[in-house]
Amino acid sequence: MDRVRQNGGTFGVISAVVLAVLFILVLTGGFTPQVAADPARALSFIKASGGRWLLTGVLGALGTLLAVVFTAGLYRALRDKAPTRAHAVLLLGVLGSGGYALSSLAQWVGGAQVAASTDAVAASHAWVAVNAMVSTFGAFGNAFVGAALLAAGWAITSTRALSSGVGWLAYISGIVTLLGLFTTTPLVFLGSFALIIIWLAWAGWEMRR
Repeated sequence: MDRVRQNGGTFGVISAVVLAVLFILVLTGGFTPQVAADPARALSFIKASGGRWLLTGVLGALGTLLAVVFTAGLYRALRDKAPTRAHAVLLLGVLGSGGYALSSLAQWVGGAQVAASTDAVAASHAWVAVNAMVSTFGAFGNAFVGAALLAAGWAITSTRALSSGVGWLAYISGIVTLLGLFTTTPLVFLGSFALIIIWLAWAGWEMRR
């Protein structure tokens, strides 16, 4: 067994667990796109969240960074039978994970700093900038991770490097993730989030075998 592939699979499963906890926090937290778009509501939410805001930021950054190691393992699993697509998955996946990590860090650190400001007017303007930066990094992540998932799905279904079910899930996850570039509908965001968690867990488990 290729140790890089196996270890990548382990990190994929761990990343899925971390992101599943984050998913629950996001689902139950109430920080919706509508709240984020209203500086007064957003800053009040951050101040009231306390440690939950910190935990959400840490889990977001950690989960996506763990996914980078998973992507390296996936590259090793695909490279012999589909070298070009394997390189595409590696490059796109690492870039996309970086975008998601920056989005989490910008929201966590930037949001906390703005919320701590004593100048309410300046804080409102600063939050608009922070939220725009978070959205931009998130869109970057959606674009590159979505493309990486499509490339992975293509490689897996054509080479059987992993099960066909994992390949088709990659296709579906990639399409839904790319839809996030064009809409802020919570259903698309949460659907993409959940599908990526399942994909990481399933693909990671198979890579360990």
